[in-house]
Amino acid sequence: AEVSQGIWMNQGPLDQELTGSTEFQLVEITNSGQEVIFVKPDAQGTPVLYQKKFEEIPGQPAVSEWFHPVYDASLGDRDLYMINDSAYLFSSERLEGFGGYDIFVTFQRLGTWLVQNLGSEINSSYDEISPFLSNDGRELYFSSNSEKSIGGYDIFFATFDDEMESWTTPHNMLPPLNSGQNEVDFRLSKDGRHALFTSDRKDGLGGLDIYHVYFDEQKKSQIQ
Repeated sequence: AEVSQGIWMNQGPLDQELTGSTEFQLVEITNSGQEVIFVKPDAQGTPVLYQKKFEEIPGQPAVSEWFHPVYDASLGDRDLYMINDSAYLFSSERLEGFGGYDIFVTFQRLGTWLVQNLGSEINSSYDEISPFLSNDGRELYFSSNSEKSIGGYDIFFATFDDEMESWTTPHNMLPPLNSGQNEVDFRLSKDGRHALFTSDRKDGLGGLDIYHVYFDEQKKSQIQ
């Protein structure tokens, strides 16, 4: 969908090749906007990652399987967020962590993909999912159902302390953004003035709905 004069309109399929099955699930769009990563279950119901290239290249298929040496949707990894072509955030409960789903970063160094847990300041014995990193790399937003939540999954944020070289204690973003239900998939706009997220709060139309939130102060971390 796109905004025209403040109104969402022209809703339609992202691409005709990505229609035809309710089991297709959007995972991520690359920073270039030229590729989309999505999940389609195989014949046994195991999630398989695919990539679709919008720019046709002669001799190459438009849709192909997408492999990564660390992130594996078939093993339960979720919430892939591409920082850039060589660094991703994601959530996993299979990798060694602090309990439940933890947030990890995987990055390339000298041609090898490494993986690190974001640490005990961010992760807990509960679930931490849906990571989003600001453009300056100094603000992390994510959802957690920890004891600091006011109900279900809440959206939290933490900042990176350059002197301590660690993340600060996460803060609950509180109502009206959070509710007694679940809030996930937080994404800041490029100008840092508003954000989108999904919630199954009681005033919705059913299931997870998309919500828009506006900030009194611009998030400077998005424009640096």
